[in-house]
Amino acid sequence: MHRRGKEEIGCFYAGLTDGRRNVFGPISENVAVTGWRLAIESYVGNDVPGHVLAEQGEEIDAPDTYCQLTHYMVSFRHYGAEVRLIGEHIYEDVGRRRIEKMDPADVTTPGRARELLTPLLDARPRPDQAR
Repeated sequence: MHRRGKEEIGCFYAGLTDGRRNVFGPISENVAVTGWRLAIESYVGNDVPGHVLAEQGEEIDAPDTYCQLTHYMVSFRHYGAEVRLIGEHIYEDVGRRRIEKMDPADVTTPGRARELLTPLLDARPRPDQAR
């Protein structure tokens, strides 16, 4: 998938949030930075509603439950002269996806993630604060 410009990239990530697919994180990753590009190779874990995976063509026997999706992804983020994001390319190795139904007690919903992360984010130094 190729996204170009602030609006297109913003819409992509807003779609993740709107679809309740925004609880994810790297299990492992390699990052490389150059003067104009950020490259990330990741093994990612996602807590995803089953119906979302079914809409993507996966065989899900209980679409009303959450699933743990683990998969490999590579992304390249392109930056302009003023270090502003100008585009992003994301590639997924769909052949190596692994999907497991989750116990409801183990699911981290977006609301629960927000509850857990807000105190940590609020405690971090702000860029405008003196060091």
